[in-house]
Amino acid sequence: NTEIPKRILGRTGIEIHILSMGVMRADNPNLLRASYNSGIFHYDTAHGYQNGRNEEMVGNFFEGKPRDTYFIATKVGLGNPSQENFEEELNSKLDISLKRLKMEYVDIFYAHGFKDVESVLNERTIEALKKIKKDGKARFIGFSTHAHKPEQLDAAIEAGIYDVILLSYNFKLQNLKETQEAIERAAKAGIGLVAMKTMTGGV
Repeated sequence: NTEIPKRILGRTGIEIHILSMGVMRADNPNLLRASYNSGIFHYDTAHGYQNGRNEEMVGNFFEGKPRDTYFIATKVGLGNPSQENFEEELNSKLDISLKRLKMEYVDIFYAHGFKDVESVLNERTIEALKKIKKDGKARFIGFSTHAHKPEQLDAAIEAGIYDVILLSYNFKLQNLKETQEAIERAAKAGIGLVAMKTMTGGV
C-alpha cells in the first residue's frame, strides 16, 4: 500500500492527499470501496451528477464510516443571483444534496461552474455562500471553474471569502502560463486549490 503524498489545502489547514477521487462518472460503489481502501481521503461529487444518483451512492457508501476518514465536496449550480428566490433555491438544492449524502454537512461546498469574474464578486452570491458556512452546512466554501481562470482566481483573492477553488488544469490549457501564475498568487493568499481534468479527458 503505497503512501500517497499529502499537502495542506490552503487556509483550511486540512491535510489531504495530492490524489483525490472525482466521483462524477462512477456508478458502482465498488469503485469507491477500492479508492477508500487504498487510502484516498477526498471525494468530489455534485447535485446534478447522474441526476442525484451519484450523491446517493456516495451517501450510501460512507454511511456509518468514521467522519474523519473521508472529506467530501459537493457542488450546486447557483442560478441567477438577481432572482428573488435565489437563496431559497440554492439552499433547497443543498439540503437535498445533504439528504442524499446522509450528512449534516459537507467539507467543501462549491458554487458549480463559475464562468466569469462577475459571478465571483457578486455580493448576493457571496452573502449566500457565507451563510451556508455560518449555518454549518459546509466547513469550507468555494467555486469550480473551467473558464477565464486567471481573472477568476484574482477576483477570488479580492473577494477574500473563498476557501477552495476547483479548477481544470492540464498541459492543454491555452493560457497555462497565466493560469499557473494566478494559481501561485491564489496559493499565497491562502486559497486551497484542487485540480480537475488533469488527464484532459484521457489524452
